[in-house]
Amino acid sequence: MLDLDVLILAAGRGSRFAAGGGDVHKALAPVHDTTPLLWTVEVLRQLGAPPLTVVVGHRSAEVRAAVSAVGYPGPVRFVDNTDWRTTDSAYSFALGAAGLGARPVLLTYADVLVSPALVRRMAVDRDADLFALDRTRPFSAWDMRAETRAGRLTRLGKDLPEEISTGEAACVFRFRPGTVRRLAELGRATLGAVPAVQFERMLTGVLDELAVEPVDCLDGEWCEVDVPGDLPAAQRLVDQVRRSAPTAPPAPPPAPSAPPAAPPVPPAPVAGRSGGAPVAAVVDRLPPTEASTGNPPPRPAAFGEVIEHREVLDGRTWCAYPVRVIVDQPDLLAVHLAQGTRIRFGSGPFRWGPHPWQKLGDRWLSPDVVQLHRPGDHHAVWVLRDPTHGDFAGWYVNFQAPFLRTVTGFDTLDYILDLVVLPSGRYQWKDQDNFATAVHRGDMTADEASAVRREADRIAAQLDGGEPWWHSSWARWRAPSTWRPIE
Repeated sequence: MLDLDVLILAAGRGSRFAAGGGDVHKALAPVHDTTPLLWTVEVLRQLGAPPLTVVVGHRSAEVRAAVSAVGYPGPVRFVDNTDWRTTDSAYSFALGAAGLGARPVLLTYADVLVSPALVRRMAVDRDADLFALDRTRPFSAWDMRAETRAGRLTRLGKDLPEEISTGEAACVFRFRPGTVRRLAELGRATLGAVPAVQFERMLTGVLDELAVEPVDCLDGEWCEVDVPGDLPAAQRLVDQVRRSAPTAPPAPPPAPSAPPAAPPVPPAPVAGRSGGAPVAAVVDRLPPTEASTGNPPPRPAAFGEVIEHREVLDGRTWCAYPVRVIVDQPDLLAVHLAQGTRIRFGSGPFRWGPHPWQKLGDRWLSPDVVQLHRPGDHHAVWVLRDPTHGDFAGWYVNFQAPFLRTVTGFDTLDYILDLVVLPSGRYQWKDQDNFATAVHRGDMTADEASAVRREADRIAAQLDGGEPWWHSSWARWRAPSTWRPIE
């Protein structure tokens, strides 16, 4: 967890955004399935959910409701700037900083999107105040320009001549406790000032007292939504971060109503440690299988892109269905299977017989499922939902052949054994008898069976230690309401 407090200023009117045709608070403008403000909240969630203060003013009820709806796990405090019409960001900072100052404070704005990597660099423990500096972009009329000399910030302003400007200030700062208290004192004094005082103007006036050092950032690590025309750049940032994030999901959009469905087949509890029995020794990787072949795609799939999930047996399609991509990156492929999606089954005899789903029809009847696949793993983790209300119902560890990418999606093969992890953390083995029967019947080799048992024990050991590899916030992720069943 980041050892600091976070302050987000969200009280402004956003007049340029409105003048450009924006009809919502710019902090809540749609950026794929999130918004600038909610993206920052989700980034903070991924980084341990440090205490968060949000200063609200213009359309405050909407901003409060949006932040409250995502269920931020850390402390959240809303501060009202009731004078938002006649004040600016300097006074909002003073209001939000009241009660802070015991720890460093990370300051940003509700219309600024940042990457987790940039926040981590800003949060380093240094005996200096920090600001994010982008030296890579050409200037526009509304950019907050920064001048630095000898590694220190000397001036901020939109009217700085380009020839003396070092780069653009990304409007993300980290201040030491003493600096927070000093700036809060100055900010309180701006109440009633005409014209209203921006935070950056106030900061510039005391830079000779401070040691504010730059933290370099790149164009793809931050984005300010000043006018509606900035939204495509914000979408590109979200796409880029989602492709590179380790395991945490993107920010959840508003939850859709859960469609009616029958629940997954209930697992039979099996006695053992933490509700399950140890299977074999822990190993890191298992022998390769010949479940599938295929060439890797030329690029990662984009958010929402439809790809094909196939199970391949005897070198042929045993079962296949379309899914939508949530995250596609080198160490994680997360996909979404919508209830009602059509399933295709292979024809002809298979050594394991027809796929077990085939007797249920050609549609996915259970609630929507998120599947988390990691390269080289002999399992995937499914996020289960209650069929009545759509609430999180647990994790389903499906043991399978490591997925292999194809030109249309990816291939794998279900290895029968499963593990159901209840929301309480207890887990239950499922289909142990069917797995044993398949091994006895010779449906898989002794080496394959041993590999599955070792993988199962590896996951059980993680659960017993309370440290499963997957990110717990996947339990809260919901698909956009537009993600309907796929034919």
